[in-house]
Amino acid sequence: MDNNNQADRRSQIASLLALTGEEHGKYEASKLGGQYDVDWPKWYAGYLVEHGLPDLLRRKAKVESDQIEELLRKADASHRENAPDERWADYYAQYLLENI
Repeated sequence: MDNNNQADRRSQIASLLALTGEEHGKYEASKLGGQYDVDWPKWYAGYLVEHGLPDLLRRKAKVESDQIEELLRKADASHRENAPDERWADYYAQYLLENI
């Protein structure tokens, strides 16, 4: 795969993840009364699938919400352990590209 294309897709996925984070913050504030959503990966996965993540990943097989949810959980743990100073959206985007 072309490195520029890979970097562009990573950037697009990171932007979608950041937008998802913003929308999830609104969801927590309005629907959960400001409470932390311990099941955030499920919400994120649904939002990401509905807003174009499968197209950005460019996989031939259908990308399921459950699959994304599990990868988000793993990306979160890996990010906390390996690169806590890296912007989370960039780290998760790379993680998704490498693991799906």
